[in-house]
Amino acid sequence: AASVGETYLDYHTAMVDARGGLPPALSADGVHPNEAGYRVMAPLADAAIAAALALRNAP
Repeated sequence: AASVGETYLDYHTAMVDARGGLPPALSADGVHPNEAGYRVMAPLADAAIAAALALRNAP
């Protein structure tokens, strides 16, 4: 993504469990995040948005 001036946000690495899905602590159904899952996602989203804006505003 960076090579073409885009920002990539990887939630998977931060949230995946040993079986390749969301752990029970982050999801009731293993697919959709719960409140704890969103608490993990929020700072990642904030950082990705900041990075995207920095790329956009770079000369």
